[in-house]
Amino acid sequence: MNRQKIIFVASDASYPSVLRSVGVRSHQAKLLSNLRMGIAKLTVHQISQLQNQRCISCVVRDRRVHALVDKAGTTVGSRIINKTGLTGSGVTVAIVDTGIACHPDLTGRIVAFKDLVQRRSRPYDNNGHGTHVAGIVAGSGRLSQFRYAGIAPQAKLVGVKVLDRNGSGMLSTVLMGLEWCLANKDKYNIKVVNMSLGAPAVTPHATDPMCHAAQKLSEAGILIIAAAGNSGPAEKSIESPGCCGATVAVGAANDRNTLTPEACTIASFSSRGPTLDNTMKPDICAPGVNIVATRARRLYVQKLQRIHLYSYTRMSGTSMAAPIVSGVAALLLQGDPSLTTEQLKQKLLAGTIKLSSPVTAQGQGLVQISPV
Repeated sequence: MNRQKIIFVASDASYPSVLRSVGVRSHQAKLLSNLRMGIAKLTVHQISQLQNQRCISCVVRDRRVHALVDKAGTTVGSRIINKTGLTGSGVTVAIVDTGIACHPDLTGRIVAFKDLVQRRSRPYDNNGHGTHVAGIVAGSGRLSQFRYAGIAPQAKLVGVKVLDRNGSGMLSTVLMGLEWCLANKDKYNIKVVNMSLGAPAVTPHATDPMCHAAQKLSEAGILIIAAAGNSGPAEKSIESPGCCGATVAVGAANDRNTLTPEACTIASFSSRGPTLDNTMKPDICAPGVNIVATRARRLYVQKLQRIHLYSYTRMSGTSMAAPIVSGVAALLLQGDPSLTTEQLKQKLLAGTIKLSSPVTAQGQGLVQISPV
């Protein structure tokens, strides 16, 4: 019998009994209780029955997501503020991505690792994308004499592997990763989740499971910072989860190797708003062109990107812009651990420099952090 893998979002806690009533057996479904969602392989008839249940908000087919890499610390002011003692210490950022390799610049700060692809227990990255993202957030820069330090070089990291060696995965796996983050937020003090991945936004906010998950994490005190997407310069090209109201969607700017923030322009590949719901996105932008950060050795991504030195690599994409904002968020949280997710989001958006690009490309402007 032909079955389709679907994701459903429930409006209340009665959904397990509803599943049984439409003939779904326990081995056919995985419940994500913290997110109030589920993943199941159902027949067309069962899907139709489930859609008609009052406690089910939406049912969508599982689909592919991908790392948002395309074919700068001084610009955002983090180097100055690092010297004042704000380094991200005491703040944990989860990297939901291809994994994190054990790079010398990350030694001692990967406090947990969850592999939802190959079920391994030790940190690894067989693509390289997640390691690069982690280095942008929190690399110490030790091997480069601190030239390529991350934005928050003493922040702790949690690696959640949801994408395979090709930088691809399924929406259902990503949601399981977010469920794990929510279940373990207190254990590891997870305050920020970086998602340098996405998929085309094909449904409105109300029927996008990723948006429901982002809202649940926000309510629990975790802010998702997401890449806006690399489908620019077309309008309405913001990808999910960047299109979600509870996330901070980050576009990519090109700092053109200058130290002057005002000289930045928006990268042509950076996705533009508004969203399908006509919500103004992206929220903010950050450097995302030719960003040098930690390299995972002998991996697939190196065939696609120019290698820079032995332990670092250079990549471009909104995937690289998002972790810059995640690093800034870690600095802000170290400065004021009491910030709610909404307060943190507003602080990020308030501390920007306006560029000459339209708001649909730059959002509120280029992320900045000033000495406090």
